Amino acid sequence: MGESITDGTLANFLKKPGDRVEADEPIAQIETDKVTIDVVSPVAGVITKLLANEGDTVEPGIKVAAISKSGEGAPIASSSEKAVSQTPPPSKEAPKTETTPIKEAKKESSPPPPKSKGLPPPPKPTEPQLPPKDRERRVPMTRLRKRVATRLKDSQNTFALLTTFNEVDMTNLMGLRSEYKDAFFEKHGVKLGLMSGFVKAAISALQYQPVVNAVIDGDDIIYRDYVDISIAVGTPKSRFSATLKE
Repeated sequence: MGESITDGTLANFLKKPGDRVEADEPIAQIETDKVTIDVVSPVAGVITKLLANEGDTVEPGIKVAAISKSGEGAPIASSSEKAVSQTPPPSKEAPKTETTPIKEAKKESSPPPPKSKGLPPPPKPTEPQLPPKDRERRVPMTRLRKRVATRLKDSQNTFALLTTFNEVDMTNLMGLRSEYKDAFFEKHGVKLGLMSGFVKAAISALQYQPVVNAVIDGDDIIYRDYVDISIAVGTPKSRFSATLKE
């Protein structure tokens, strides 16, 4: 490891006891604050035992596995496993099949029409909805993800943030608004704006990319399996006061 790295987390083993490895072949991966490092075998042989567990914090020089050059001490298959491996293969005789008319076979073998892939249908009003807290998943962060989160927050606190703008084709949304704006105004008494289209686009984006809707809480990432959007609106004070009184 580098001089600034004093320890790491044993992410996963690439080999298990009984596997044969060659010299310089990766057998495990160590995850640090900056990079994931492969632990390679110094010699060719058979792994006899794992001396550490996945998720343990390890330091340079700690032994994580034992390797036998001669292959002694490797796990041996039990007698039942040997009996299974020595069982003769089944006969290759062709099974008897019943003949059916060609027309019926075509009907039965025809695949079902493919389903169109799109956004999941919105829940019906009658379906019970779980509270937001019951639709959250807490996943522990890796060491690398922790360091990235720390650096991003430090960057936000010490540097000026910039905003990027992307152009979007609004032709369909503008046409939809022009078609229904008069009927909408007659029914509700307010003009049909573009905010509803923006909200629908935001919901669709969050459904396709749920990581954008996640937050960091301590050492965990909370993925929210729901969308909660709040919109600030301006209303006349008289109407707003009347609403509060009601």
